Amino acid sequence: MPPVFVRQKHLHCGASDAVTGDVHTISLKRTGLQIIRGPRKLARTLKTIYTDIAMAIASDNDDLALRPDLLEKVTGRAAYISDIRVEGMAYGHILRSPLPHALIDGIDVSAALAQDGVIDVLTGEDLSALVEEVAWGLYFNDRPVIALDRVRYVGEPVAVVVAETPAIAENALDLIQVDYTALPAVDTAEAAIAPDAPVLHENVECLADFYFTGRANPVAGTNIFQKYSVREGNVDNAESTAARIFEHTY
Repeated sequence: MPPVFVRQKHLHCGASDAVTGDVHTISLKRTGLQIIRGPRKLARTLKTIYTDIAMAIASDNDDLALRPDLLEKVTGRAAYISDIRVEGMAYGHILRSPLPHALIDGIDVSAALAQDGVIDVLTGEDLSALVEEVAWGLYFNDRPVIALDRVRYVGEPVAVVVAETPAIAENALDLIQVDYTALPAVDTAEAAIAPDAPVLHENVECLADFYFTGRANPVAGTNIFQKYSVREGNVDNAESTAARIFEHTY
């Protein structure tokens, strides 16, 4: 249900009949169900139907203050960031890692930079020279915006091409040469916490009160980012009087 169709004590929605193609706009109030517009054949576009629904909400309540962008969004006329064009704008494409875990031994961007229309190519080292913070994350800063010395998942950004057109930027990706040394990877939670698992993040900066209240408690030298214990009541007494005991790892 689009939230724009929901109002306090008053709910409007649109529904279509899969067999007949009839479309109804329905008003649900405290007094019960009331069809305020319809049925009508699905001969017009969904944009028109959504406009009818939006206008029905307004016409059924004279005091209702509509969102100023309601009609633009339900009719597809609203402009989003990808729709905006400005004079002289540049376009970027990202070269991503094909490996889940590997050292980056070297990156050669010279061929990509030599292409007509390529404005620049940024690597992790370039970014670290421009800004102080090159990593981000939900619990701690464990995700470089562009990989620095190694990659830790398939699809991690390795370089960014900035060019005059999307096609030039995309084609230039094929000209970037990256030398990797593959490292052992972990692809399950069990493998990640195994005693011999490769540690993905040796040093991380924990973030306080960002994604959740408090701070993560990682276990040094492991891939465990949070460890805590919950104990309530007398476990020994509960087990001694229980009819059955179930134990499992989740």
